[in-house]
Amino acid sequence: MTAPNKLMARSEAYSLLEELEIRDFPVSPFNICQYLGIQCRTYAEAPQSLQTTVAMLERKQIEGFCYRRGVEAIILYDASKQHSRVRFTIAHEIGHLILRHHLVPPDKAFAEGAKPTSYKDYKEVEADTFAGALIRPAVLIRKFSIFDTDAIANGFDVSKECASVGLSISKTFSYGWYLKQHPFFNECSIRAIAPNE
Repeated sequence: MTAPNKLMARSEAYSLLEELEIRDFPVSPFNICQYLGIQCRTYAEAPQSLQTTVAMLERKQIEGFCYRRGVEAIILYDASKQHSRVRFTIAHEIGHLILRHHLVPPDKAFAEGAKPTSYKDYKEVEADTFAGALIRPAVLIRKFSIFDTDAIANGFDVSKECASVGLSISKTFSYGWYLKQHPFFNECSIRAIAPNE
């Protein structure tokens, strides 16, 4: 079994933020999709050719899916989920595409014998790491000394779970190294940080 490379996933997310010159947070995963030319659609908006796949996704309660065919990329997501969860799901699927996690064609993605949805292989862990780094960079949590999960959730427009993970990461990684690798973080800002009421 392949071990996830979280450092690489986090660095790829930070590099994408730098490439897109995103300096103000919270970021919009939808705008990132638009800039990258990725179609982003709800399950209800999925093309007819993917309706069988959407039915399987909904049955298995999978919140998002990405697919690449040649240069065309599409992300499908469950719009019925909480706003902060949808944002994370879109960022997670962007991660799969950026990290080149080649998925099988949609009609074969959920064939008999496929792993249960609770199984998290290295690609899922890397995509989660990428998503968190993209929409709530731990380096900024550390830079602005934000130690309250409500303030993190509010400032980055993420769930409390995502905020809590970011806070934990911010306490364990080499802050100075990340600033040297990605100096643009010195120019970043976060909207007013205040705990949710």
